[in-house]
Amino acid sequence: MSENIDWYNPRISENHGLVVVLDAMGVRDLDIEQTKVFLANFHAWLVIADVFKDASCREKNPLETTIQSLYPPEMVVCQDTIFITWNVIDREADVALAIKLGDMLLKSLVHALNRKLLFRGAISVGSFISHEITIPSQNSNERKFKVVVGPAVRDAWNWHDRAEWMGVVATPSMGIKLSSEQERRLVESKPPFEEFVRYPVPLKDEKASEMWCVAWPRELIRASGEKARERMLQYMEGFEVPRGTENKYSNTLQFFDTVHSLL
Repeated sequence: MSENIDWYNPRISENHGLVVVLDAMGVRDLDIEQTKVFLANFHAWLVIADVFKDASCREKNPLETTIQSLYPPEMVVCQDTIFITWNVIDREADVALAIKLGDMLLKSLVHALNRKLLFRGAISVGSFISHEITIPSQNSNERKFKVVVGPAVRDAWNWHDRAEWMGVVATPSMGIKLSSEQERRLVESKPPFEEFVRYPVPLKDEKASEMWCVAWPRELIRASGEKARERMLQYMEGFEVPRGTENKYSNTLQFFDTVHSLL
């Protein structure tokens, strides 16, 4: 193997911002034909979910400051897992971006239901590195790889599959920031944000833990009105419920009912 790696001169920089890890539920046990169906639905959903790519980078946000993010969110897909990162230049704006990202996620989760896809995941805030590795070739066909690592990625990864349901939770570190923002709004007599809701999340092999969660049922209720629960049950009927996974579906419906009762 050649030892000449003079061409390798990476410029690696640290980012601060938001990280989301989403896991498509029930994919690992599919046979090859079921996997083909999943990929077709997954591809169609990704086209719709590409709202992340076109997200506005500079606009007035709920904190009444300017979001200073030079780039829209980036998405990396590995098997049945999606990594979304959003670099924030102004660290004071990370909560505002989290609320905006929550709005994108609640819409995307309902779009996923339309495609018979169930996602669970977590959103975190902190430092991370999103680095593209380019490997040159003699025939000029460069190969490129995206690497996403760092504390915020680890935080989201550690929480993304702990909940026994479909949905997205804020990690404890992200949750503290959301609680602080909601308290600030209460003190200043401003309306609370609605993209996240506090809920006792059922966790694997543990008691439920009070956490901030993306309030995705709001989008389904907004779109379906009085028929929202009927529509939700129709979605649930479209999924197989293998033995041992029934709690995930009942927990998902319970979350929907709880959010529905708040409206």
